[in-house]
Amino acid sequence: MTCLVSTFLQLQGLSYEVRNWTKFSSGNSVAGTYLSQDDSNVTLKIRNQSYSLKKTDLCLSDREYLTNIKQEESKPRKAHFEQHLEESCEKGVWYSYLPPSYDPNEEESPVCFIFGASGKVKKLIDNFKPASDELGWVLVGIEAYSNKRVKEGDGITAIIKDCEIIYKIALKKFHIDQDKVVFSGSSGGGWWSFRSSRTYAKDTAGIISQGGWMNNEHDYRYPRNMAVAMVNGKKDEGAIRYEIPDGEFLSKKYKATVKVFRFDGGHMPSPPKSLLEAAKWVHATKEF
Repeated sequence: MTCLVSTFLQLQGLSYEVRNWTKFSSGNSVAGTYLSQDDSNVTLKIRNQSYSLKKTDLCLSDREYLTNIKQEESKPRKAHFEQHLEESCEKGVWYSYLPPSYDPNEEESPVCFIFGASGKVKKLIDNFKPASDELGWVLVGIEAYSNKRVKEGDGITAIIKDCEIIYKIALKKFHIDQDKVVFSGSSGGGWWSFRSSRTYAKDTAGIISQGGWMNNEHDYRYPRNMAVAMVNGKKDEGAIRYEIPDGEFLSKKYKATVKVFRFDGGHMPSPPKSLLEAAKWVHATKEF
């Protein structure tokens, strides 16, 4: 009597592939995926239905497999940061950060897509990690956007194409609630966050703009009922100048809820403390 034992730790949470489960008495097997267990029973997903089986009815290898799972599940979870390359994109480097609470077997997570004016996003992701850890947001940094690239070649068209590809890949790859999508970016990355919400991500729930503004693009349609946080340095006169016109446009025409956050500094990426404050506000406003 043979039992196929195959478990793997996928990204942050524990995810399990389909395997054969064998009855000790008869040797008959059925293909199923592990879902959960208690002291006496195991719950399996078999042909898209959940079934509960007694552990004592399973073969010894199956019971050993369940013991190993229990040991893995009891270990403290760790955050997971990873670099990716999407070869179908002209500029396909992107990064993901999964907080310790991320679990692909449980409730779907909010996600925040992040852009930087220079195209580099690692530092911006680092600044967002405290918010991600506290709120359970998945972070996805996309390097397809940069201020410089806007002026090159196909410019905006090429950037939209790459960003949309990576956006769709991330939503599929991770356990994401697609009603809880947020965009954030610094300077030009903030502008690109607004632009993303009206092009390839029209169900956007929130935007956290870090010293960015809409660049007077008020002739387009944006998602309704967004939570928009404008996080600007107290000395960032350029960004501050657009708080009222952008905020009034979004709130009056698209019923957005808008709030301004300030920190000591000028035109620069928002510090972790300010991002945490803004993210908590978006999270509460949209009832994530």
